[in-house]
Amino acid sequence: MKGLKIFFNGEEIDVSSDFGVSLMVCTKSEKEQSVANLVGIDREKNTYTWLNSLMNTGDVIDMEIAELNRSSVPISVEKFFSEEEKSNQGKSDEMWAKDLADYYTLEKLLKEEGFL
Repeated sequence: MKGLKIFFNGEEIDVSSDFGVSLMVCTKSEKEQSVANLVGIDREKNTYTWLNSLMNTGDVIDMEIAELNRSSVPISVEKFFSEEEKSNQGKSDEMWAKDLADYYTLEKLLKEEGFL
């Protein structure tokens, strides 16, 4: 089965599944850490995480599309939406304000780059 072979900080992670898997690298600014995530969600809404790591200057991620016979064991498997997340309990007004500010910052950047 086709899958992803990821090499990060001396570790090889193989992911082959019948559901979509995403490799995301997020950088915000020089003041904040960059983050790498390798996740997937199956039909039963279980979230599989194989990589969730801070990145430092000079870190390299190599990715290869490969024929794989097995997948690495995920570091976590959780329900995609917990009851708390569905009701948005526990999320303060301050957290919502930060999310909204992040949205507007991203929207502005995408407009400036011509994607929106």
